[in-house]
Amino acid sequence: MSRTKRDAARDDRFAEMTTLVAEARRMRQSSFAVSLSLRTITSVILTPLFLMTLVAATAPPAKPAKPAKPARPAAPTSGVRTGSEFPAEWFWDIGGALSRFAPLLGKAPPPLTVKDWIGTPTKPADHVGKVVVVDFWATWCGPCMKALPEMNALAKEHPNDVVVIGVHDAARGSDKMASVAKSKDIVYAMAIDDGGKSASAWKVSYWPTIGVIDRAGNLRALGVIPEHVKAVVEKLLKEAAPAPKPATNPATNPATNPVPSPVPSPATGSSDKPSSTPSGKPAVPPADAPKTPAKSALASPPPSVPTAPPPQANPTKPAAPPAIAPASKTFTEGDPARVKALEPLVGKAPPAIESPEWANTMALKLDELKGKVVLLDFWATWCGPCIQSIPHNNELFEKYKDKVVVIGVCHPRGGDQMSKVVTDKGIKYPVCRLTDDSVLKAYMVDSFPDYYLIDKKGDLRIVDCANGRVDEAIEMLVKE
Repeated sequence: MSRTKRDAARDDRFAEMTTLVAEARRMRQSSFAVSLSLRTITSVILTPLFLMTLVAATAPPAKPAKPAKPARPAAPTSGVRTGSEFPAEWFWDIGGALSRFAPLLGKAPPPLTVKDWIGTPTKPADHVGKVVVVDFWATWCGPCMKALPEMNALAKEHPNDVVVIGVHDAARGSDKMASVAKSKDIVYAMAIDDGGKSASAWKVSYWPTIGVIDRAGNLRALGVIPEHVKAVVEKLLKEAAPAPKPATNPATNPATNPVPSPVPSPATGSSDKPSSTPSGKPAVPPADAPKTPAKSALASPPPSVPTAPPPQANPTKPAAPPAIAPASKTFTEGDPARVKALEPLVGKAPPAIESPEWANTMALKLDELKGKVVLLDFWATWCGPCIQSIPHNNELFEKYKDKVVVIGVCHPRGGDQMSKVVTDKGIKYPVCRLTDDSVLKAYMVDSFPDYYLIDKKGDLRIVDCANGRVDEAIEMLVKE
């Protein structure tokens, strides 16, 4: 072999060895990197676990968790106290009445202090095991009169399970209770509130106020709108009656004390029926509206809200004939006590009416209207029956334009709406707005609308004229 070939072979082996060394070195570096990566990953994963184990091993033992307290049972609901038992729209909440009623709910109701029963005297406590409806009503109250057939129907439909008790307002109108009971064929017992004691105990501030007592003798709802009373009663009828208790007195034993007998027709009594006036749905009075009743029968009425009742005549002593002019005595509405209270106003110059705002006329003064009959209509913008009477007042104004001055005297509450009502309702006669209640007190106005008439001589002749007899009163004074 020549030198040249030996050198070439040697160079090839050297190159091959160099390649093998380089490859071995590369593989050793790659293996080291893999090993390093594995060590890094293992460290990242295991170190926290080690630390957690170490902490757990050195930490004090944990206290056992306390068992959760059982949920407190919800407080029982009753009536309108929470609003959950019956829908809120089933109740009238006039002037926050429901808040006043709330403390009475869920327990035995206050006692009824009444007198002069029509039908069998009774009380709610006599009827445990039945549903009892107590209706605070009045003959002067349109919504009350409208509700009487509904109360009667309940008593007839459930004679063995439902008892209805009517409690008439102590202030006025009780003299017509018997005739109304007869004309409406009332089958349940009713009586007159004795001095307003029952209404006071039950927190009554508007009429009708209707309460419903369950089979256990607890007052469950108060202030129910008449059209929803049946629904409340039917719900309570589904509840089980309490287990009967041994009776110690037959007079108070529900098993021996039946539902009140139907109302007997009075042997004698007035045939007067409540006067009818236009029907319609009045606006609900504002929260600060005076507590005064609306006199006409209303189609979908809010309750009537009267003022404090006038003094009552002694029921054991016949009322002395009032010394009021015959005309006023004939036309004035209300009981003898009301007539007596109005007596000082009759036959004298009427109290002056001052107003900063007049509509349909310049400012008028009563003492400058002599020679004409003056009709004063005490009204309010929030009073439904007052609004309903406007068309008839317009007719009177047109009919007696040259002989009678019609003046609408607007209550100060809601008086800011007077001009709007004049425009919207088309009032044609003069109206004025009072700024306070001094004039109302001077005339002893106790409800709306109230009508007073002044004769041609300028004397106040007819006070609080019955709404249904205003035309007749005007005609009589015009002819004088």
